[in-house]
Amino acid sequence: MAQETVLELGTGVGLLGCVAALCGAPHVVMSDGEEGALQVARETMALYQAKQGEGMDDAEAVKAIQRTKELPWEVQDGALRVRRLDWRDDRRRLEAPADVHVHPKEERTRMQAHVDAPVLSEDASYSLVIGSELLYDVECAEACAASCARRVSPGGRAHVVGAVRDHQYLAGFLHQAHRWNLRTCVRALDPNAVAADADGRTLGLRQASEYEGGYVEIFLDHRDAPHDWKLDLAFHH
Repeated sequence: MAQETVLELGTGVGLLGCVAALCGAPHVVMSDGEEGALQVARETMALYQAKQGEGMDDAEAVKAIQRTKELPWEVQDGALRVRRLDWRDDRRRLEAPADVHVHPKEERTRMQAHVDAPVLSEDASYSLVIGSELLYDVECAEACAASCARRVSPGGRAHVVGAVRDHQYLAGFLHQAHRWNLRTCVRALDPNAVAADADGRTLGLRQASEYEGGYVEIFLDHRDAPHDWKLDLAFHH
């Protein structure tokens, strides 16, 4: 992880991004398209900085955040950032003619308008793209695949995990990933095996049988990527 540049898609509360930073990734961006989620991730990042960077305990960190009028969008000299990314923008860029510049689409609601999050650079790419619980409908899944295709740097890869609420969501994601020249590998996950705490509790996760497609993890990289990223499972094209 010490050599990785990391982008978290659909960050929500900002958990995975902070874990990546805690594991030693030197550059991490937590991204989301929802302004409310970006604000929450911003608060999580500030708590992380207070605890990891300044040595505060939980109570001290919360009080410090409450006293802060304007939370930052990045900490640790930019090593950990929160940025706005709408996957639909990445899809529009992939589908637009090469000579057409696509501007980010503004679709803010009244509830979102008060959060002015910085937009992720149009050409930014990363050696590792990660995400959890990203497939909520077909359009969302297809746009997510576009962001994986645009944001994974040459030789990099993506790792996405979550529930498959409808087989069509996963099918749409994989179809678009292949369309944009990504290799994919899908593996079923058992929440009892991978998300249990020391006492065997599954941390609030539903049983895989409660979802149409259970839980899966998806590995992706570019078809022309060098073969130095080894997986125990062969890629399914």
